[in-house]
Order: sequence, then structure tokens, then C-alpha cells
Amino acid sequence: MKTMTSKRKFSDPFTAFDIRPEDDIWVFAYGSLMWNPDFVYEDVKSAHICGYHRRFCIKCDYHRGQPDNHGLVLGLDSGGSCRGLAYRIAPQHLKEALAKLWKREMWVDDAYIPKRVPVTLENDMNRKILACVFVSNKHSSYYYEEKCRKKAAQIIAEAQGLRGSNFEYLEKTVHQLREFDIFDPQIEDIYKHTQTSEQALLT
Repeated sequence: MKTMTSKRKFSDPFTAFDIRPEDDIWVFAYGSLMWNPDFVYEDVKSAHICGYHRRFCIKCDYHRGQPDNHGLVLGLDSGGSCRGLAYRIAPQHLKEALAKLWKREMWVDDAYIPKRVPVTLENDMNRKILACVFVSNKHSSYYYEEKCRKKAAQIIAEAQGLRGSNFEYLEKTVHQLREFDIFDPQIEDIYKHTQTSEQALLT
């Protein structure tokens, strides 16, 4: 797996998301950004997106895994819908926030595709905004195609990277989803399977 280089398709978030100075910028969070946004935001709302669903479909050999024992992190895969959070970024914090977000999500050149997509706020069809989001790239070598939840659970239970165990990533996501009354049967099922593994790395 290759690491990110200056030859990637998008060199910066402003170009990738086609951001103009007058734009009202929101970021849609569906995984770790829900419990660790790591940037200054002005407002946060419950939100959902159509056409994509949350799935452990990105192999991670750095933050939550290693080259010889990759972990899995969440991506937005095509089809279905996804509930999460939308963060509004104030103009004075936009440059710094997007720089942090870009460094965090675009750690390899093609795992994610940055897009701005329609998002509905607070389950109100009259409140729609365009939000920045990172969608999984099915053509990437980092894309994990296997759909078996037990296999995903086994990988997550055993992997660990520079930011901690893959299990911790999963558990924090599960707890945050529950806190916002978001039920994701796939994530809950994987979490259940990891808890039966004696190799789960608790940190």
C-alpha cells in the first residue's frame, strides 16, 4: 500500500470541495468525527444522508492497524442511507479546520473521495444543506470489499495502530451512535462479535 504523495488528484480541501469564500461550510460526520472532531465548529446538528451507508470498508495500516496486520475503519459506501452529525464551521476557523480534516482523512492518496453532497438536518426535509464528506473509493487498494461481519469483527479485534486499538475505534463509535439514538444494525452486530473474541485489544 502506498502512502499519500503530492501527485494525488486533489492537493487541498478548498479545491477538492470546490469551496468559495461565501459558502456556508458543513462537515458530515459518520464515524470517529462524531466522537473526536478535533476542529473548532460553530454548531452541530443531527443529520442524515441518502445514497450512502456507514460500513467498515477501508483498510487501515497506520492509525488503527499495521502493514502486516491491517485494521478497518469506517467509510461511506454506496447505497442506502446514513444518520450522523453535521458540523458547521465558522469562517474564521475554516482554513485551520479543513487543514486538520484533510490531514486526518486523506492520509493515503485514494482511500477516500472528497465530495459535497446534500444532507438533511434534524430530520426536516425543508432543512437541506451541502456538506463536505469523505466517500470510500471502491477502486482503491485500501477498499475492503468483504461483507462478512464476523470477518470484519475478527480483524477489528486483533488490529492496533499508532492511535490505539481498532476495537477502541469501534467501541467509541458504538457508544456515540447510541448516545444520539442512532441504531446501526451492522455496526452493533460487528461490535457483538468482537466482544466474544479473546484477542480484543483493550486500551
